[in-house]
Amino acid sequence: MAQNQPMGMAQNQSMGMAQNQPMGMFQNQGLVQNQGMGMTQNQGMGTNSSNLLTMLSQLKGLQTSMPNMKKNTKGGQGKGRQARVNPSLNLGSNLATLLASVTGGSEVERGRCVWVTGIPEAYRNADKLLNIFGNFGNVQKIVFSEKKPDGALIEMDDVRSAVKAKMNMQNQKIDGSEIKVGFTKIDTAKMKKEDTKSKDVRQAKENWRYSKDGKFRKICMSRLRNLSNNIVVSNVPEGKIDQLKKYIIESGYTVKSVEGSKRPDAEDKPSTGYTMAIIELPSIEEAIGAVANLHNTWPKKFGTMKKDLKGNDRGLVFSLAGIKKEKIDKA
Repeated sequence: MAQNQPMGMAQNQSMGMAQNQPMGMFQNQGLVQNQGMGMTQNQGMGTNSSNLLTMLSQLKGLQTSMPNMKKNTKGGQGKGRQARVNPSLNLGSNLATLLASVTGGSEVERGRCVWVTGIPEAYRNADKLLNIFGNFGNVQKIVFSEKKPDGALIEMDDVRSAVKAKMNMQNQKIDGSEIKVGFTKIDTAKMKKEDTKSKDVRQAKENWRYSKDGKFRKICMSRLRNLSNNIVVSNVPEGKIDQLKKYIIESGYTVKSVEGSKRPDAEDKPSTGYTMAIIELPSIEEAIGAVANLHNTWPKKFGTMKKDLKGNDRGLVFSLAGIKKEKIDKA
C-alpha cells in the first residue's frame, strides 16, 4: 500500500481489497480509515471493552450486509469461469484473529490428544483408561510415558472429544488419587512397536462405543456436562436387574439405588430381550471406578453373552452419566 494512501483504495484491486491485508474484510465498508476506530497505522487498538464490542458489532453486520463476491477460477469449462465466494466462511477465523490482536494473545491450538497425569498404579492399564475416556469419544491410542510412570497420552478421534474429556475428568479422583488432564497440540500419539503396555485401539475397533457423529453419540455427549455419581448400565438381559445389583456389590461397590428403564415398549417393534438401568453409587470416584473395571464384563449367571452386529461378543455396557438438568415448570 502506498504511503498516505487511504485503506481500501489500493490500485489494481477489483474488489477494493489490498493484497495480503489481514483485515481486508473491512475495506470499502468505511470501517477502516487512517484514523478509524481510534487507531493509526501500525498501532494496536487497545484492550478496552468498548473497542472490542465495536469490532464484534461490525463483524456481525458485515456477515449479513456484504454481498457475495466472485473470483476467477482456472480450469473447468471455459476461460474466465467465475465462482461465488461467501465472505462469511472466513468470518470465524477473522474473528479469532481479531480477538487475539485486541487482547494481545494468540489463537489457542488444540490437538486430539490429552495428557493425563496422576494416574494411580492400579489404573495404569490401557483397557481401564479406555473404559473411562471412551465415554467422551472413540479413543484411538493410549500411550504410556516412559519418563513419567503416572502419565499417559490419550489420542481421541477429534478435538471435541478431547475437550469433553478435559471438561469432565480434570481433577477427578481415581482410587484416591486426583488426576490432571491437559490439552496438547498433538494430533497423533506415537507408539513404539515394542511397547506392549500401550494400546492402539484402531486395531480393536469393537472397543469403540460410538459410530462417527451418530445420533446416539450426540445424545450421550449432550448429557455429559458434569459427571454425577450415577452410572448407566445397558445390554442387561430382561429380568436380571436384581442380579446386576448383586454383581456390582460383589465387585466391591456400594449401590445406593437402582432405577430400571422407564421407556415404554414400542408396540410396532419386537422386544430385544435386553434393557438398561441407572445405578446410583456413593461418589463420582466410585462411578469412575465401576466403569473402568466392569465395562464390557459379563457375569456367568447371565448366560450366553450377546453379540453385536459384527459378531463380536458384547458384555455389559457401563457408562458415566452427567448431572440431570433441573426441570423448570412452565408457567
